[in-house]
Amino acid sequence: MPDDDPIAQVLAVERPLSARGVLVTCLLGSRRSSIPGRDLVAAARLFGVAEGTVRTALSRMVSSGEVLNEDGRYELAPGSTRNLRSEHTDAGTVRCDWDGSWELHVVRSGRRSAEERTTLRSAAARLRLAELREGVWTRPRNLTRPAFDAEQAVVVDQCEELVGSPTRDPGELAARLWDLERWAERADHLVRSVDPALDELSARGREALATVFRLQVAIRRHVGEDPLLPDELLPASWPGEPLRARYDELHRAFREVIVPIIRSVR
Repeated sequence: MPDDDPIAQVLAVERPLSARGVLVTCLLGSRRSSIPGRDLVAAARLFGVAEGTVRTALSRMVSSGEVLNEDGRYELAPGSTRNLRSEHTDAGTVRCDWDGSWELHVVRSGRRSAEERTTLRSAAARLRLAELREGVWTRPRNLTRPAFDAEQAVVVDQCEELVGSPTRDPGELAARLWDLERWAERADHLVRSVDPALDELSARGREALATVFRLQVAIRRHVGEDPLLPDELLPASWPGEPLRARYDELHRAFREVIVPIIRSVR
């Protein structure tokens, strides 16, 4: 891997392309309300996804209720679009003024199944909560989460909610609960990878789609791990907003290439 290749450096630690992610991109990018399976296979081929893998992924997405299939034509199920936009992104999470208080969620006493514990941990992560200790989840009260009713319900079902504030420096507590330095360092790497990716799209068009798609997924995933803390608790020059701005720029350029291709597939 060349030391001066920021895209390669980013993707070296990323998972391979997901067939589901490719299919979601194709379904969201199409002008048509539904797409024949053969067209999805052809579009996914642009990303190097084999036909058998595509059809297996479609079958699983239909079984899970994420995608509808009628006479071999596929479309996202009602409500899926909103959920997909909130997955690994800031969509559905709104930052508001912070009064210095923290939300605290304490697991109720009693036995819980392994499934319940796993469900709570997943819900807490999507709500940007951090684990203070086993069974205690917290964060500053500077967020509203209108798109996360299901996750909120899980937390309410298993925890008692309290409101308070730390007696010690809240900045020190935030730095202990979230690895802010690591997040910022990764974000800086991602920001630096955008210009080379834009150049790739401009020079190579469809041949660059798979690489740029993987980079977009990496950025979305990292944005989804931003704790969205109040400005008062963040280090100086926090790269959260620059990363979001560069992602929007990259996504627009990506769509300018991929959408006409998807719409032309018959």
